[in-house]
Amino acid sequence: MVISGSYYFPKEKLAPIAAYLAQRLDRPVAIHSAGKLEELNAGITDGSIDVAFLNPFSYVLSHAETGGGIEPLVMMSDADGNPSFYRSMLVSAALGPKSFEELTKVSDQQTITFVHATSTSGHLIPRLHFAQAGLDPLEMHFAEVRFAGGHQEAIAELARGEASLIACSEPDLRLAIEKGVLAEGSFNLLWQSDPIPEPLVAVRSGLDADVKDALELAFVEMRNTPQAPWNHVVENFGSTHAQGFVPALDSYYDPIREMADSMEQLILFLTFYME
Repeated sequence: MVISGSYYFPKEKLAPIAAYLAQRLDRPVAIHSAGKLEELNAGITDGSIDVAFLNPFSYVLSHAETGGGIEPLVMMSDADGNPSFYRSMLVSAALGPKSFEELTKVSDQQTITFVHATSTSGHLIPRLHFAQAGLDPLEMHFAEVRFAGGHQEAIAELARGEASLIACSEPDLRLAIEKGVLAEGSFNLLWQSDPIPEPLVAVRSGLDADVKDALELAFVEMRNTPQAPWNHVVENFGSTHAQGFVPALDSYYDPIREMADSMEQLILFLTFYME
């Protein structure tokens, strides 16, 4: 069995999970480091990759580009054991714009810091919102568009005064406040998105049904299994609020598909920044 993931799930993050799955399934589990989503899609299509860790946008794009060759297996759950959703946010420094409307009027004086080109909540959904407001492309409306590399990195830059306007996820903003990285009252919440489904574990559609069932059970039971890497998942996958894994459905990601009218444009920006 071979597992892989998008940029946010590098080999070192997947290693403890690969070891856990190898023990649970009693079979070798290798890790494939996909540099780009296109490479992962090729592996799904030719059968060389079986399991993929993806953010919501990457899953929707992969599902479309492989012709349904990939399907959801599990996603994070909330405290009640239900599928977990979160929100994307635009946040400015305390002395910056106080509302999204104000921001649109002074955008040419602002530098906006996103998370990563392929980040759903930290780039793509905020970019779509800007486009709906007439600020498209952003590069023609802002003084500078840059990327911090991660949600916590973007928030830390805001806290240090190195960034004045950022996009990030709601759970990451909460975590930064809980850890004392960012103080309450030191920022302005300009906008938040509708609920977004959590990142997920997906599998190759052609994988044997018994193997899919065994994988699903391994993930669902991970939190309560001794020596399982649940704490590693919580600490490394941006899911500090998660309470476990639950089965995922493709329909949970339909809100991402509703971006379809702007999908081609977002893919162009995605391709540009990932080159």
